[in-house]
Amino acid sequence: MAEYCWQCSEEHLGTDGEQNDFRGLCKEGELIGVLCEGCGLTAVRHDGQCVGYCDKDLHRAPAGCLFVWQDWKETKDGISRDM
Repeated sequence: MAEYCWQCSEEHLGTDGEQNDFRGLCKEGELIGVLCEGCGLTAVRHDGQCVGYCDKDLHRAPAGCLFVWQDWKETKDGISRDM
């Protein structure tokens, strides 16, 4: 079954992005790596919004790493990794 981030749910399925497949996979303030049918390998926030580590210009976010897992955090200054 295909899974879509917030933006791709709206773009490809014409549905409310809030009802995306990746909502709730991590806690607020965390990012998790996922495989979105529209984006490919990317990172999403707790609400399923793609944060821009994919090839879609509309999903761009602050600079980060291509492969992002749960040890990366979203901060007021961008994205950082807990070491």
